[in-house]
Amino acid sequence: MKKKHQKQIWISFFLIAIVCLVLGISLNVFSENAIRVQRQEAMSKIESTSQTARTMVENQISSNFQTMLTLASLLGNEMSETDPSRLPQLMSALSTISEQNSFVRMGFIDANGIGFLSYIDGRTESNVDMSDDPYVQKALQGEEIFSY
Repeated sequence: MKKKHQKQIWISFFLIAIVCLVLGISLNVFSENAIRVQRQEAMSKIESTSQTARTMVENQISSNFQTMLTLASLLGNEMSETDPSRLPQLMSALSTISEQNSFVRMGFIDANGIGFLSYIDGRTESNVDMSDDPYVQKALQGEEIFSY
């Protein structure tokens, strides 16, 4: 009887060990699957967020180009039709527009490469020789340039 009882204990222990092993393996498989799904979801969200950010930046750059093209047209006409005494008024307008659009620096440059600049902190500079700047040279050749 003692041997039979001992055999039942070993069978019970063995069955419990097998159940624990199956549960452990199942838990491991479930955990790995859950981690894989979470990683895929995270990557999908990151890709979506980065695409949204990219679109926003592209739209902002496009909007900035439109603002600059409009200003170039208006200021070009103003500067060709006015005397230099209007320069302070134009610089003030340029500073206001720069603040409203959060441009770090903006300005206008004449055909000789002489710049009149306004900075985001409110500073202005006049008669700045920018003729050697590669961006200015490309712009004077008619190319649309965005410097940063």
